[in-house]
Amino acid sequence: MNDAGRLAGFGLALAAALGAGFGVGAAVGPIGIDEPSSTVNQTGDMPADHE
Repeated sequence: MNDAGRLAGFGLALAAALGAGFGVGAAVGPIGIDEPSSTVNQTGDMPADHE
């Protein structure tokens, strides 16, 4: 097998692995992320602009 064939095979295998990983990730969804709370506490993030 020549070098160009090996490189093409490696690229194809890499693309297939990444595509499969992306597909599984999209099917499963985020893991370990809780639902956001209904209240937001943002005290002290940015100073208010009072002029």
